[in-house]
Amino acid sequence: VAPAARASQRWPLAAPSARSAENMSASGSSIKCAIMLLGLAALLVVGLLGVPSAAEASAASATEHGFWGAPSAVHQFCEPKYATSRFVAEFYNSMSSFVFVLGAAYMLSKRELRRDPMLVTSCAAVALIGLGSVAFHGTMLYEYELCDEVPMLVFISICLGNKMGAHPLLLSRARCAAFATAVTLSCAGIIFAYAKLKNYELFVAGFTLMVLVDLGFALSWSSTQRVTTWAMYMSIACIVLGKGVWEVEVRMCSKDGRVWPLHVVWHFLSCASSYYGLLADLASRIDCGLSTADGHAVPLNWVGVPFTEVKVIAPPSKTAVGSCWRSGRGDGGGVRQGVELSAVLLA
Repeated sequence: VAPAARASQRWPLAAPSARSAENMSASGSSIKCAIMLLGLAALLVVGLLGVPSAAEASAASATEHGFWGAPSAVHQFCEPKYATSRFVAEFYNSMSSFVFVLGAAYMLSKRELRRDPMLVTSCAAVALIGLGSVAFHGTMLYEYELCDEVPMLVFISICLGNKMGAHPLLLSRARCAAFATAVTLSCAGIIFAYAKLKNYELFVAGFTLMVLVDLGFALSWSSTQRVTTWAMYMSIACIVLGKGVWEVEVRMCSKDGRVWPLHVVWHFLSCASSYYGLLADLASRIDCGLSTADGHAVPLNWVGVPFTEVKVIAPPSKTAVGSCWRSGRGDGGGVRQGVELSAVLLA
């Protein structure tokens, strides 16, 4: 079956002709990409303006130090310290961080995800982000701040690794080895420098750069499988909205401390971003033959997802790293890799 015919079978449209349907789809995708890129560019500009710390405002709201003593984290948030419990510095920020653990546990309950070691590792990193965030907000100590931010760097590094064998630029074993080495060294270098210098701006800059690389891979080719593209855009939408909420909280804290609940909202939105991003990765890796699948379709039953299956377009290959792109062209019409922007830009 010709690629165009296969694409029309996988993407049924109520258009009068296949060509007009293809043009409408391409136009819609271009508009969506433009909107997303403009939004992310705006967030990048906001990031370059600096990251104000809520340390002074939040410290002033605490009448006394609690169980963990004076906060030592290099970046703090607006929730009043020890206002709810003398044993938990930021009670609601800490408790809401468990959403990452619950999200990871839910994803790991899905058999189709557990069959892919890369995605299992990705979910484990999401759970570590949650546990680290619980400890960080619960104590506001620098050593526990690292338990939050180091897993974030590890997570985005694994997300970049998910592109190997799926993206057309990362098909050969030599390229995959070079890419994996570069990502590993970058992650290790950022962690070492941040732990040594205790410079929060350094962490933000390094993590943002890795996120932008991940985003570049995600937006650099298209998909004929709607679940992949839909999940990717959901992931981006959640994180863009979450980042906006995060910015409002940290920038308004010194003026009005009542904005502190926005950080709880950020936790839920960033977790949702990781959820949809890993679903996009799952769909694309099944499509490419990188994830084990039985038959020609894998059933889906995920909360908040209007799709019921992922079709297996490219069967596994014993000779190639991935099977999505053979002989320089997309086998099965090409697949768009998902974006995992969980906990993007800031903890």
